Amino acid sequence: METAKKQEKKGMGTISIVLIMAVIIYILSMIIPSGTYDRVDNQVIPGSYHQVEKVFVNPLMVIKNIPVMAWQGMGKLFISMMCVGGAISVLTESRALDLGIYKITEKFRDKALLLIPILFVFTGFLGSLGALISTIVAFVPLGMVISKRLKVDNVFAIALMYLGSYTGFLASPISPLTTALGQEIAGIPVFSGAGFRTVLTLTLLGVTVVYLCWYAARVRKDPTKSVMEHIDFDDIAEEDMSGETMSKRQAGALIMFFASFLFFAYGSIKLKFGTTDLAAIMLTESIISTLICGWNLDEGIKVIVKGAQNMVYTIFLMIIGMSITVILNMSGITDSIVYYLSIPLNAMGTYMASIGMFIANAIINLVITSGSGQCMVVMPIMAPLADVVGITRQTAILAYQCGDGFTNLLNPINVMLLGSLGLAKCSMKHWFKLVLPLYAVFFVIICAALCVAVAIGW
Repeated sequence: METAKKQEKKGMGTISIVLIMAVIIYILSMIIPSGTYDRVDNQVIPGSYHQVEKVFVNPLMVIKNIPVMAWQGMGKLFISMMCVGGAISVLTESRALDLGIYKITEKFRDKALLLIPILFVFTGFLGSLGALISTIVAFVPLGMVISKRLKVDNVFAIALMYLGSYTGFLASPISPLTTALGQEIAGIPVFSGAGFRTVLTLTLLGVTVVYLCWYAARVRKDPTKSVMEHIDFDDIAEEDMSGETMSKRQAGALIMFFASFLFFAYGSIKLKFGTTDLAAIMLTESIISTLICGWNLDEGIKVIVKGAQNMVYTIFLMIIGMSITVILNMSGITDSIVYYLSIPLNAMGTYMASIGMFIANAIINLVITSGSGQCMVVMPIMAPLADVVGITRQTAILAYQCGDGFTNLLNPINVMLLGSLGLAKCSMKHWFKLVLPLYAVFFVIICAALCVAVAIGW
């Protein structure tokens, strides 16, 4: 009986939300008039919207077209995601990633101003790949150990682990789950515009580091300045890795992983690398890394496959999400929705329109918490909407990314965050008191970045 009650209280999953959204959009497709804009080179011509004969979509045709459009639009991306998942799996299975983070924190455990930026370089980079977003909760006990050694407080322990990875993810130039997917849907080169996104990401990470260093120094000097009423690190379970040393093989695997991504980052700018190039690089890297770790080829392939399997849920979610795109396209209502949304946004002007897109995506993220799931829902509408209101599709994608990332750690029903706060014996109230000043600064920086993007036509 108790289990049944717990199941009743359990929140709805992302796939269920996306399916419900698809049903709602199908119902709306029966009501909203079909219409279209004239286009040149797939770009909408503003002011050219006109209604056409109403199209009623056969649901069987929607089902038939989902896998076709998913493969045509994102088949390359699916392969890339599995290859990245395989590469990350090699690091986790070899414990190279765990030991890497542990050894860094051990080396700088009493030097807050040095430890925080060094840790953020590591977690920020992995977060920008989407590697730590769903697994960062595993490192919370480590954050507690660091915070205890630095004599700060429990909520700082959560911030130390979460803020680096989630800030890196927010405007990531290299995330296959948000950046690449959004660009695939919008029809612009994958991983293009990396320079602007990198500057924004580094700015947000820099602000976060300064804020946390200031807070840590303040609480260390005067514990009453803590956002918590009581600082309690008693009974914190931690994994003791002090007896373990990082082997040359583990260090080699870590170096190989980061070197491969640096090579891809260089290639995406200088050699126009795309999604398939990322897959090729990471597949090669993962195989070589398994050999570096001392596994035979069969053992190594099993580890790589295990990592690829971790991407299956997200890939399936993206395939399901494609049902929304299919309904919108087949019913001819995408341009009609764009037209009606463009009326208030046009009244705002291009600068406010970009900020309006950011705020809208931030609100949507409270319901659709998956970045890729949200992308599948909003980008088919945001891309042509950007053409109509006079901003680039690249800017529209940035507005979606920032909106999706902004409310990830402000969502009061974020299960992983709630679990982490419970582990650290602090409440959502404490968390908000710590991060809301930071996120107020984030809001200003993001709005300014979007205005700059509009001004330079990025």
